[in-house]
Amino acid sequence: MPVPLKVWTLDEIRARTERDEGTCWLWTRSTRRDGYAQIMSRRRCLAAHRVAFALAYGEIPDGLHLHHLCGVRRCVNPAHLTPITQAVHNRLEADARATCRNGHPRDALTTYYRPAGTRECRECAREARGRRAA
Repeated sequence: MPVPLKVWTLDEIRARTERDEGTCWLWTRSTRRDGYAQIMSRRRCLAAHRVAFALAYGEIPDGLHLHHLCGVRRCVNPAHLTPITQAVHNRLEADARATCRNGHPRDALTTYYRPAGTRECRECAREARGRRAA
């Protein structure tokens, strides 16, 4: 879906940021509840990182999502964004978490990867088997 760019320029976006040590452009204006920067364009709220990427590199290819390489949702630096598929994005997000949803540590010994590519916490699976057996 094309990003309506209105009259925004990359310099105008950059002027609304502050820099950190990691070269992130941290958005200083409005953010969504989930922490992503937002920008107004033609009376529509848009994700500011998507607008910045479109201004720097052109439209985001169909079927791809932008991934923050720096892991900072407020960052709008186009160099920190890469288009990837939703499946790859989900895998990267899941792999970044240090624990499973029940708080068990996630590492090579405690995680089982199924042949289909999904993963399972071995401790959660053991607890579930115990509950089923009881």
